[in-house]
Amino acid sequence: MAPKIGHRELFSIHQNRLEHHQANLNELTTNALRNPLREHLDISGYDIKNARRIQTSNSLQVGTSITVGSSITINQNIALGGNITDLDGNVLTFGGGDGGGISLTDLSVTQSSPSNISSLDYDNTTGVFTYIPPNLIVNAANQTFTQLLTEQPNKFNQNGSPTTSSSEITINWNYTDIIPTDENIRKFAQGSNIKSRCLPYINEIKIQINGTVTGTHVSQSNTWIDYQTLSISPNEDYNITNRLKTITFTKRPQSSANNSAIDNILSKTDSFLVRIYGINDSSNNFPNISTRALVINETAGGVAFVDAFPPSQPLFQSNQGKFSNGNNYHLTSDFRVNETEAGVTNSAARLDDYITTFSENITSNDRSLRSGYFSLSSQSGTTSDNLNNIPSNTDFTIKIGNNNLRAGTKYNYTVTVSNNISTANSPSSAQQPSPYTRLPTSSNGTTLTLTEATQETSVTSSTFTNQNVIYLNSNISGKTQFNVSNTSNQTFEITKPYTDGQETTLEGFGRFVDNVSGLVSISLKIDGISRETITFNGFNQTSGNVGTPSQSGTTYFGNATIQDMYSDDNNKGFRLLGTVSLKNINDIYNKIGAARSNVYTLQYDYQRNSIVNAATAGPVYNVYIDNLSGLPNLSVSGTDSITVNSVEYCMGIPSVENFTVNLQRNYSNINSIYTFIRGDRLIGRIAAVQDVSWSDTNFISNPNSNGNYSKNYSSSNKYYTVSKNFPNTGTANNLTITEYAYSLVGTTTSTSNQIAVYHYFDNNSFTRTDDNLTPKLDVTNSDIYEITNNEELLKLGSNLGGIGVTNYSNHTVLVQDHTLLYINGNFRTNASFNYPNVDNYTWGDIRFSDKYNSGSFAFSTSGTSDNSNGYKWIVFKVNQSNYVSESISGTTYKYYNVKGYLQNTIGISEATVSKIKNKDNNDAIGFIAQSVSSSVRIGNLSRDFNTTDAWYDQPSNISYNTMTSGVNKAKYGTNHTSALNGNWGPLLDTDNGSNDIYIYIGFKNLVDLY
Repeated sequence: MAPKIGHRELFSIHQNRLEHHQANLNELTTNALRNPLREHLDISGYDIKNARRIQTSNSLQVGTSITVGSSITINQNIALGGNITDLDGNVLTFGGGDGGGISLTDLSVTQSSPSNISSLDYDNTTGVFTYIPPNLIVNAANQTFTQLLTEQPNKFNQNGSPTTSSSEITINWNYTDIIPTDENIRKFAQGSNIKSRCLPYINEIKIQINGTVTGTHVSQSNTWIDYQTLSISPNEDYNITNRLKTITFTKRPQSSANNSAIDNILSKTDSFLVRIYGINDSSNNFPNISTRALVINETAGGVAFVDAFPPSQPLFQSNQGKFSNGNNYHLTSDFRVNETEAGVTNSAARLDDYITTFSENITSNDRSLRSGYFSLSSQSGTTSDNLNNIPSNTDFTIKIGNNNLRAGTKYNYTVTVSNNISTANSPSSAQQPSPYTRLPTSSNGTTLTLTEATQETSVTSSTFTNQNVIYLNSNISGKTQFNVSNTSNQTFEITKPYTDGQETTLEGFGRFVDNVSGLVSISLKIDGISRETITFNGFNQTSGNVGTPSQSGTTYFGNATIQDMYSDDNNKGFRLLGTVSLKNINDIYNKIGAARSNVYTLQYDYQRNSIVNAATAGPVYNVYIDNLSGLPNLSVSGTDSITVNSVEYCMGIPSVENFTVNLQRNYSNINSIYTFIRGDRLIGRIAAVQDVSWSDTNFISNPNSNGNYSKNYSSSNKYYTVSKNFPNTGTANNLTITEYAYSLVGTTTSTSNQIAVYHYFDNNSFTRTDDNLTPKLDVTNSDIYEITNNEELLKLGSNLGGIGVTNYSNHTVLVQDHTLLYINGNFRTNASFNYPNVDNYTWGDIRFSDKYNSGSFAFSTSGTSDNSNGYKWIVFKVNQSNYVSESISGTTYKYYNVKGYLQNTIGISEATVSKIKNKDNNDAIGFIAQSVSSSVRIGNLSRDFNTTDAWYDQPSNISYNTMTSGVNKAKYGTNHTSALNGNWGPLLDTDNGSNDIYIYIGFKNLVDLY
């Protein structure tokens, strides 16, 4: 028989040409048979259509028909299930060369069952074709390869019977029926991961349950409910991965039965159904879930948990902890069980609840640490709580009490437990005695504020110097009593304060202080002798259980009290509170002692019995008591005086430069016979002498017993800080002295003592360096001149150009009677600042050869005496070289800026300078003199320059009045009328004029000018 090619090989070669639907497998395209075949071709049951050429070196077997457009080349046999026709549809016959052969009626076909090896055989003796078709089923679920690829995964296989217990149900399955029978085609040859290559492809596995639901979720009763979805990872093969072939259901506790429908089903022992099925990525839901899902034990009604048993008896392991939450107490201890489900070894049941039953231990003499004076009924109760799924032979912690136990008390207790699959409780544990619960904490400390708050005073006495001490004196406000820091009720613990684990100790609280006297004492000691004491005792029956305080008086302390720290049954009887208050100590002479030099000692002594923690004695306070009364006194001894030591001159007028101040004082009532004075030992002080450079001067002394002191204050090189101009013919300058006397009672301030002086001091005309004065008007190498004498002054009436002047270069030289003084910081008239008459002042031992007394003298413009309407004169020499050159409209003007010189250099006021320029105002007048072309020329500063007949061409041997009022007065005008910036001054003949220009200025003496 000719060799054949099986269908598996054909699909492997041409799998990319197959269609995905069974109906398309009836045809092969032309290209499928385009290349020559080297083996037997068996395509029983199929047509070959539209092929251009079929060529095979072996046999060709076709089930129905072949349509060929070109040729067929067959080297061996051809087996057909029908006729062979030509292209026109005519049936071809084959026979011998003589035209003989067989007819179609001589042939027949027999078809056998499908086989993995298909064939078409011909019996040439009988004319019978035997056809065995190919077997296309690839798995035990009777799926073809195409079905395997396109349908949802078929039904899985249940793998044995479920394993059931009271706590778990385990179900196993496999994929035997749905995977290809031929191991060689169980995975695609291509794909990005193992999961995508497995046949059939499964994306995930669904597990659902169906059972009776009661309670909250009854609407889901007897419906399929998603229990779990098993996801297949990219590199997993579900057929060899155990986790993808098993599921375990764990019994749920009854307490969770209403959490969900699943919890409700799994909390009972009722039967329920489980189904398992796979899902691929296809949207084709064929076969549907009901058909393809594996239902476990479906005919037996499903699966069910067996009845559960409670845990075995809890076994005590150890007492663990003592807890207090806001003085609410509970205990903990550890237990374990050998079996979480009695009689079931390795049960999956877990402990989930416990109940503790406890009662106060009433049989033991040491059952409570509470004071024996308290009788309370026995306490009992239960505590229940959840456990966190505890397995067997594992310690778990239970609570005794739920923050409701009594302090310092022992209890007996038992425990029962339950598991998560049974509602029954275990047998009770053996009864256990507990340790003492914790003691109540201390709400108050033991600290008391026993300190003083008296403001300390800096004191010096005959026994100590400048110490801050407690100084008391009933005559001094704020020092009449001994003050304590806290006068409020202070509450403190009498018993021993709480410490962690105190319930294991045997002293200082509860029954250990019953009938104990003198637990705490507080007293005030003065000079080491107790004046008043409070004692606090322990619990006793006669005082209503809480103990008693005893108090010797209430002079220094308020009424003391004692009470239990707690009032509730769980906490009372362990701790005692005391209340004490301190009083300020007034009436010091009776409550402390009489005034004395020696110190008093005061001490609040706080003592605690060692069983309640000892306390140390309080600080010792030194207290000094005095009886000084009334403010201190001060008085003048002798006569206060100021003696002039030196003077300085300005234009011949002396001013007091420095002097010596002498003051003598007596001070009394500074201290009592106990010699307490201020700590700084300050007795007196002269703070200031009016208008004098007096330095604040203190009188410091050690104390004496009579309280009287004397002091002579003498200070030289003092000076006035303001001008003085009080002649002895008028009212004296009374200088007020600001001074003080000091004691611990207070300070006496006095401004009633004065020094009467008759001194002259022109403060504004000098600058001071230390004790020395320097005139502000510098006449050294200066250009300040005065008209030489009265004779020269008379030339004002005859020969202005011939007036002689003298340079004033020494302030000690007395000026002429007609000279304008520099006084009070400027050149001023007598009306502006009163010129002194030197004889009218006192100068101590200083004597003068010449004394100025001509302040009221004045002279007319003719140089004669005129005290009512006359002038004082001053002369300034300036340099022509300092002229100002201005170009106006192409014309150059050269002039000397008199306005700028007088205002800015000399300091004459703008108003006065304006009067000099005003020809119609004679309060201030001025003219200039200059040698021009070797002839002295004069010019009027109040008239404008005459452009046709200049002043420097006019004769100078004329009077002032001729210059200002004569027929040629216009010719003597000097001023440049068009000067810039409001300046003015004489236009100059700079080519012929000498460098020296003299400016004569006259101020009318009775007009306030400067």
